[in-house]
Amino acid sequence: MRALSLFLVCLGMVSGVPRPTEAAQEANKPIKPFVAFIGSDTRITQHRYLRIATREEWLGTLNTNLVSGAQLVELARFELAKHKGAVVNLSSISAYAAQTGRWTYPVSKAAILHLTRLQAMDYAPDGIRVNSLVAGWTVSDPIAGLAGGDWNKADRVAAEFHLLGRLGRASEVAAGVLFLCSDHASFTTGSELRVEGGYLAMGPEQATPAIAKLTGGQATVTAGQ
Repeated sequence: MRALSLFLVCLGMVSGVPRPTEAAQEANKPIKPFVAFIGSDTRITQHRYLRIATREEWLGTLNTNLVSGAQLVELARFELAKHKGAVVNLSSISAYAAQTGRWTYPVSKAAILHLTRLQAMDYAPDGIRVNSLVAGWTVSDPIAGLAGGDWNKADRVAAEFHLLGRLGRASEVAAGVLFLCSDHASFTTGSELRVEGGYLAMGPEQATPAIAKLTGGQATVTAGQ
């Protein structure tokens, strides 16, 4: 199946609010441009995620999730510079966490974080801010497919890995993007916003009292023990 790249280019963003165009009219402010890009790939197959991915599958994932977005922003650079716009690159918790059986996707998302820093440095003289958003498990078509369309099941499984006990919602990710594009983040560039429900705050022990497994139930260690 051919890869499907989805890119969103928007020219309507002001101070961080849910309805940017309406807010701009109310505040009588000029609308500032921004670019938010999303790399998606319909080739969710076994080989794409496993370490045995072919060279073609590796390059397909990197072209979709990394290279295409970098080129898109460069194409929009003149317009962004003219209006002091902002860029948001979408990354993932997979950029930080080693996930068994998955190589291509996590590598591409980790590369996005460094791309963000490079873009922020080279675009700063043009007044363009570049940041990334790190998303956790989020309500989406791939999750729906894996959970058989059972969102209650998906939330239950996600609860084990997210401190907030559920999947993220698309509206929550969108709110993060709007913030990074807004004047509230006017002094923020080369950085990242984590919208991942506490996924990365947990270590290998997750949110369970691991000490209790040693003590037989006591979750704390007292002096002398």
